[in-house]
Amino acid sequence: MSEPTLTEERLGHLMDRRVGRLEIDTPPQAVIVGRARARQPRRVAVSAVAATLVVAAVLGLALAHRGTHQVSTADDPTITAALDSDVTHVVLDGWTTTYYIDQPERSPGAPDYVEYQWTAASPSRSLQLSFYGPDDRGPIDGTGATLPDGYQRMAIRSTTGKLLTYGTDGRFRADWIEGGRTWEADGSGFASAHDFVDTLAGLHHTDRAAWQAALPPGTVDASQRPAAVDALLKGVPIPAGLDPTTERTANRLASPYDLAADVYGHVECAWITQLDAARGTTAAQPAIDALRTVPGWPGMTTLDAGGGYGQVARDEATQAIARPVTDCHTALGG
Repeated sequence: MSEPTLTEERLGHLMDRRVGRLEIDTPPQAVIVGRARARQPRRVAVSAVAATLVVAAVLGLALAHRGTHQVSTADDPTITAALDSDVTHVVLDGWTTTYYIDQPERSPGAPDYVEYQWTAASPSRSLQLSFYGPDDRGPIDGTGATLPDGYQRMAIRSTTGKLLTYGTDGRFRADWIEGGRTWEADGSGFASAHDFVDTLAGLHHTDRAAWQAALPPGTVDASQRPAAVDALLKGVPIPAGLDPTTERTANRLASPYDLAADVYGHVECAWITQLDAARGTTAAQPAIDALRTVPGWPGMTTLDAGGGYGQVARDEATQAIARPVTDCHTALGG
């Protein structure tokens, strides 16, 4: 039985973020390709996959767990104002958060792409949860909608979603709409669909301080962000027209790796754009000189230690000096 391959959407989101990150449904060669691709999200339908359907008895078991834990204040009137109101701010008790990203979309008005990765040691399991816009993942529970091959409707948390079972090592994927967002969960190592759905029921809100404490160590919060951005930009030439204030004041948490990638993506892409506009003239020289400094930018050590983005940035700078770049956003996400 074949397994799902890396989708164009995931190529965009996961690019080269972190060597060794959880890639539940990705063969090694596709991961390598993904790390060289854009950080800009793309919305492409998930490939249809041949899959083993969960037996009807599992649906009954999942129904029994329906609504065990709820996040949306619309679904659970007992949620109080003390809880974090952001529907994407969830925790999973007893699991370790190994990755978190909140990545703004480039499309005006589109919600941020948010992703978590968790692991559990006993038994060994992994879970990836991604948040999309409400219409980004195709048909889920609409009346008369035809689901992709291998999926079936399933009671998930407080609603009805779609569930896919694939592989032979406890792999499952679920999509559902809750709190105005599409949630997509990919799990590995689960004993059964019952186990997977029951784990999803455990996702819940808490207060903001507890949510933040559950994120990976070293996560940069809003109060730390200005100093962190200034440290990344120390000695880095800033192109005319680019104001780093936006990066300094953004009210988003980020890992040191993702923060460096975001900051450097904007700076380098702005230099490349200026170079292409002046290519062949003396006005291009400042951009060429700036791009030659990319390997020495202070955050490159963080990027090289955590993933492949540093090498992508260096390669793009070298290529841009040599020839026009069609779209620097594709590789750098700036």
